[in-house]
Amino acid sequence: MKKFLFILIILVITASAVFTQNIFDPRLLTQIGLSTEEIEEIQEIQYQAEKKIREANVEMNILKAQLEKILLNEDPNMQQVRKTIEETLKWRIQTEIANVEARIKIRKKMGSENWEKMLRLKKQIQQRIQNNTLIQRQAAPNAGTGQNNNAGNARPGN
Repeated sequence: MKKFLFILIILVITASAVFTQNIFDPRLLTQIGLSTEEIEEIQEIQYQAEKKIREANVEMNILKAQLEKILLNEDPNMQQVRKTIEETLKWRIQTEIANVEARIKIRKKMGSENWEKMLRLKKQIQQRIQNNTLIQRQAAPNAGTGQNNNAGNARPGN
């Protein structure tokens, strides 16, 4: 049970740390035709959400350390463990709320048509990145493995 709770808290904190990719990149927003003023407003909304999320991440890291300290005891107080996990989850909820609120505000600011354009453009970019990664892996299948395809193919005269 202790291990399960510990793993749960680690997963929650890790998910929070991974939070968000910058889908509201100014280059994307410019490509879909938003004005500089609109882009600045969207960036401010995103900045405020990220600020809330950073605060929550700090609090969750503190709680993670507290949980680690509690779990050092051979017979940890399960009431303290539960309380610490519940507090962590409250902060996790705050990160999700900040994330969703920002998305809703930005979508309203952009309008439905621009929102859909942005999502399509983002998806195209992600597909290109995946395709490039796949091509690179196919071109160098042993990259990073320490294996060398040219082993034993010494150049003449060396």
